[in-house]
Amino acid sequence: RGGAMDPQPDKPEKKRRRKKKLNKPKQVKLSDQIGHLDDSSSFDEEEYFDRMLPEGDNGSPGNSEESSFVGLVILGERRKKLIEELLNSEQTHVDLLQTVVVNYLTPLKSRRDLMEESQWKLLFGNIYSILSWNMEFLSHLRPRLDLGSDCFGDILVTMIPFLKPLYIAYNENYEMAQYTYRKCIKRSEFADFMSNRSKMNASSTDMLSSLHLPIQRLIMYDSLLKEIISLTPIEHPDYADLCTAYRLMRAMERAANRVVDKRRNMDMVLKIQESLIGVSDY
Repeated sequence: RGGAMDPQPDKPEKKRRRKKKLNKPKQVKLSDQIGHLDDSSSFDEEEYFDRMLPEGDNGSPGNSEESSFVGLVILGERRKKLIEELLNSEQTHVDLLQTVVVNYLTPLKSRRDLMEESQWKLLFGNIYSILSWNMEFLSHLRPRLDLGSDCFGDILVTMIPFLKPLYIAYNENYEMAQYTYRKCIKRSEFADFMSNRSKMNASSTDMLSSLHLPIQRLIMYDSLLKEIISLTPIEHPDYADLCTAYRLMRAMERAANRVVDKRRNMDMVLKIQESLIGVSDY
């Protein structure tokens, strides 16, 4: 008993079983991949397109010809639906702008008792010119798609440069249009006119919301183009034009925002100057 205790044998270390990770593609947001198309950088288009294909049974992208074919069919159907959404929403947008022009702009131009010329110009800006652009775009888009083609990028590449100055001017005037509306709506005659027009067009949006339509449409273009590009194979004949159109669209948005920021800065400087002049006079 007094002898030294026998050393206990070392316990065998448990082997840690490492779960084999499957080569599952990392989830990537569309905005992360497509959102930088407007700058000079580029991404691996083949790798991105492969990630859009359905996964095989082992969790990795399907490599068989059958899996690739099924994936292409699925992507093609999604792309077709998005293009149809672009066409249908463009028609809806044109209808809404026409409602603004016919039911609000045209009557107010002849009602000097309700609104002066300078006021309705501030309220509506160049919305009629924007409507003309959208009608022209729709007149080219619909016949192309009705013929069975799924290519429309070249239409946008040609027409966006004409939209750019129109959108910049409208976006710059947007805050003034809201201010003008809120100022005029305080008058009972103008408020009654707007109320009667709203009743006549129960299905349409109110006047103040309608002023946001051109800006809202540009946001929709951005979203739809990104998704359509993500579902377009790089070998597709429309791929290059779609990417170019998206870059032009983003450049237009940035230019419009710069103009607005510049005007706001100038307004702030003027307010500061006016306050300083008031102090010095005092």
